[in-house]
Amino acid sequence: MTKIAIGMVIDERDAKYFTQASRLVRSLHRAFCSVPNVHIFACFLGVGSSSAKQSLKTFGAEPVDLCQLPLEHGPSNKLRFLELMDLRSYDIVGLLDCDIFVDRPFSDELIVGAFQAKIADIETVSLTTLVSILRKRGIGTPPAEYRTSVSGARTVMYCNSGVLFIPANAAPAFASHWLTEINSLYSETWLLDRRNNYGQRERSFCDQIALTVLHYKGLLPTFRPLGNSMNYPMHLMPVPRDNLPYILHYHSDHVWETLCLECFNSDGFISKQRKVS
Repeated sequence: MTKIAIGMVIDERDAKYFTQASRLVRSLHRAFCSVPNVHIFACFLGVGSSSAKQSLKTFGAEPVDLCQLPLEHGPSNKLRFLELMDLRSYDIVGLLDCDIFVDRPFSDELIVGAFQAKIADIETVSLTTLVSILRKRGIGTPPAEYRTSVSGARTVMYCNSGVLFIPANAAPAFASHWLTEINSLYSETWLLDRRNNYGQRERSFCDQIALTVLHYKGLLPTFRPLGNSMNYPMHLMPVPRDNLPYILHYHSDHVWETLCLECFNSDGFISKQRKVS
């Protein structure tokens, strides 16, 4: 039976992250409580409070304290989870952002030995920027063989990093390569003022750009893209009536408080009778 470790990284200095993580842990517990081969890790940057740890343990999560890295791109501290020695006894490691909600078990969607993530919803980093970065690293110009999962724009392999799965035996080396590339990208001054079509700084997505670079350098396991059902963008698309997604990504508390209330019951779980059309 495939053993799966699923983790998230919580910065308790901002209360919203713990609230989101608590919601995620509860949803994972509900989805996988009868699946013995799935283990949940709730990782705290620094030392998590005893009350926070105990509340997550109640729902089956194992609390772990992690040292925070001195990164300019703070969100990239989530890769610290991938460095845990305990992960080596698993087959697959999943790394989820805190603003995620799991509706049902998704083990059958995972592939042992593959790197799995979803092609980004929209062009948060333009194809022009991605190609420029790859060229600067001597990689050349790969074909734009993918399409962004919501807007349908042509792109190279450029993924949302909020939900990803990787072979456990590749996780430590992957984390090291990922961190090196993130730091390299963040130091490139020409990226500083580049903005996407939505007015966002492209450099703020350096963790996702780094995955693109690692893929084309051959430093990732075989890539098998996830579909929208494994990282559903609730901020961009309504939840379908039929075939509910496995994993919902709401991105902000505003989306949770406005859209999610239409399809979740009072306990914070999907209501089969009240779905967004």
